[in-house]
Amino acid sequence: MTVYGQKSFSTGTFQNLESYKLMGSAKIVNDDLQLTDSEEWVSAACWYHKKVLVQYGFETEFQFKIDKHGGWQGKGADGIAFVISNDPKGFNIGDLGEGIGYQGLSNCLVIEFDTFDNQEGGDNHISIHNNGQSKVSRFNNHSLAINHKIPELQNTVRKAKITYDFQYIRVYIDGILYLKKEVHLEKKVKLSQGKAYIGFTASTAGAYSRHRILNWKWTRKKKILAALPESNNESPRFIATNYKPIHHSYRQHNFHPFLSTKTTKKYLPIPSAWRQENRTEIKRKNRLYYTSNC
Repeated sequence: MTVYGQKSFSTGTFQNLESYKLMGSAKIVNDDLQLTDSEEWVSAACWYHKKVLVQYGFETEFQFKIDKHGGWQGKGADGIAFVISNDPKGFNIGDLGEGIGYQGLSNCLVIEFDTFDNQEGGDNHISIHNNGQSKVSRFNNHSLAINHKIPELQNTVRKAKITYDFQYIRVYIDGILYLKKEVHLEKKVKLSQGKAYIGFTASTAGAYSRHRILNWKWTRKKKILAALPESNNESPRFIATNYKPIHHSYRQHNFHPFLSTKTTKKYLPIPSAWRQENRTEIKRKNRLYYTSNC
């Protein structure tokens, strides 16, 4: 396990138990994160041990395998979820069965990989769930987006990637985009200075499967530096994460922020070359945000 502050971490195996909070049936088996074994009526959660910055963008990748099915109809259940949570109870675990280990958590956003049809339109689907600061459920009225036309999630190793760029959440399976939804994360989840816990949940019911996460990588992708004003009379609204605004000016639609680092306290004007080559522009509600690509 390698940890780089809160900007990124990656794990080939889940050996460093101090980095995780395991709950319910979750345990480390042969260096894999086993959320549930092939047994009925259990739920599990695994959280990274501290909150990470999620508000301004991230990318996470993980490989998972769902196999060894049994129970009712012999087709297995119920699936895995990646969860961004700032539940007031802190580390928490949700309902078993159709709840996939996340139902009942508060103040969270969930990306579920569901393998059993509980009146959602099909056994095999991915979905984004949120209920603001209230308790979230697996029901369709809490789904922001859903897709049933995806590869079979069971019986083979799948690689999932989830990205957020301060505007859209995208969900990939084996390198192919299957879900894209405009989401302003800070409006869906009440964050702690832009931070929340991240982790996985899973569950089984009368039908059951073994749910394993084989590896996991997390990267905080971007840093929002500032936003262009909507008019000449409005000052730029700084929402910098690593820098403190010292001075700014706005002349003829040419943005010139001056920033000071927390360590050196020196004025650092952002050169036009940086603005042209290393910036990403994201427009949200007629406001243009600059993000760092490094």
